[in-house]
Amino acid sequence: MSLQLAFEGILPLPPKDATGRPEKPAGTGVIDWRGWTRRPPDAATQQALLDALRLAAAPVLKRLGVSREFQIRAGRANTARFGSCRQNRDGSPPVVTVRCVRTEGGWRAPGAIAATLLHEAAHVKYMSHGPRFWGLLRKLLAAAERHGIYLPSEDDPSEPRRGDSKLAGTPAAVMSDATSERRRQRYQTNRAAMDAWEAGQPVTVAKGPAAGTRFIIVKKMRSRVLVDGPDGRRFVIAAAFLIPAAGGEAGQATKGPVLPTGPSVAKQ
Repeated sequence: MSLQLAFEGILPLPPKDATGRPEKPAGTGVIDWRGWTRRPPDAATQQALLDALRLAAAPVLKRLGVSREFQIRAGRANTARFGSCRQNRDGSPPVVTVRCVRTEGGWRAPGAIAATLLHEAAHVKYMSHGPRFWGLLRKLLAAAERHGIYLPSEDDPSEPRRGDSKLAGTPAAVMSDATSERRRQRYQTNRAAMDAWEAGQPVTVAKGPAAGTRFIIVKKMRSRVLVDGPDGRRFVIAAAFLIPAAGGEAGQATKGPVLPTGPSVAKQ
């Protein structure tokens, strides 16, 4: 479907295949994802994509009771959240934020963008992550797949999202299972790397913003270590991300983030 038709709200159901399910070749659907993702993800393009996606999803949202108007904005790349929904006390429409770009640059996967929008749109009706919210989100994902808005084959299983286990029986279940498997493998890798490190050992990380910074291990946790930084701040680092600093012993090295201690940031 052309972008012009999408903006005019003309949303016919996609043709069905031999099994009776909608035909959704990769990169196709109500939104011309290939056309969008060939363009640089500048602020104006991100906003235009979200406006088109929100319009395409409008019939699905209305049918399932998300009839309240809401504003939609593109989220920043340098945030831990994939999306958010803010209710305004003055009674004005809620503000839904969806991050369209990866932290390292470039577009997020099309299915990931659509899934985030549906997740936050469900919060327009139910703010908490309670049973009613997950029930609504499961219905939204199923309906969005039927309309070619959400494509499970173009989602990103590497993105950790809240409540993956609650999406069983939806088109997102395959991505949820893949995400869980990646999380399990990452945990096992970190657990195996713990044997290389001891409290008091100087370490650093090979890549990222903290590359070359000297830390001292304070204590070992289940799959991460608590370290003291040079400025007195403490951080939690996955064990497999560490390499020895000057005077340290041999360890494991890979790419990954350094997380400051404190309250966790809610994602999506």
